[in-house]
Amino acid sequence: MSQGRAWALCAVGLTVMLAWWLGPSAKDTVAQVANDPQPAAARGWSADSTTLPASFQRQTPALPALTRGAPLMPGQPAQARLALLPITVTSPQYLHVGEQTELVVGVGANADVGEVSFTVQFDPDVLQARAGTEGDWAAGGARPDALFAAEISEAADRVQIRSTLAARRASSAGGSVAIVQFQAVAPGTTWVMIADVTVKDLAGHAMPVLLSSPKFQVTAERIPPPWPEAPSSRGVLPMEAPATEAVDAD
Repeated sequence: MSQGRAWALCAVGLTVMLAWWLGPSAKDTVAQVANDPQPAAARGWSADSTTLPASFQRQTPALPALTRGAPLMPGQPAQARLALLPITVTSPQYLHVGEQTELVVGVGANADVGEVSFTVQFDPDVLQARAGTEGDWAAGGARPDALFAAEISEAADRVQIRSTLAARRASSAGGSVAIVQFQAVAPGTTWVMIADVTVKDLAGHAMPVLLSSPKFQVTAERIPPPWPEAPSSRGVLPMEAPATEAVDAD
């Protein structure tokens, strides 16, 4: 037997004896070394390091960032921080030249809203603003602390609306903030835009809102010509039956 083979057998024998002497933990270690003779350094990471390689790390999906809302008022529930107050816009999208129609802007349910303001913009070559009236959100002006203002530009291309309350509303129900009347002055298709939307609570803090329609199209069409009238029978005398003469049989 060669000297190298003898040394190898001695090493194996010492390992087995050491495993028997130290107990099960050493046996597991010996088995692991026997089954995986490749050194840890060859795997690309250090056995002494506590950091696992990227392939072994658990991938955690990133959570979406939460939108920060307005500061909470005393007694206001925590859910209100992330609540989005809906702002709705309704209006006919087709009308005839010369016809006047209404655009209604409403606010969702929330008893703590103290101010709603916005601007409605028109293309004055097709549509022009005519008036702005208060809706029912602020009790139709019945409250002494309710203020409403509607300012129409000289070109009639925009209406600035501002509605405010100084005290909390008894009901949290929403309603219409303003009704804007506009008229079609020429045929065409154009955009109507809602801009500068601001909603504040009673303390003057901005509230997050969700606008349903920041802009929408309106088409103005010419009034079709009237159908031609059927010829009238007025003034036409009824036709008389031809007169017949009696013939004498004689």
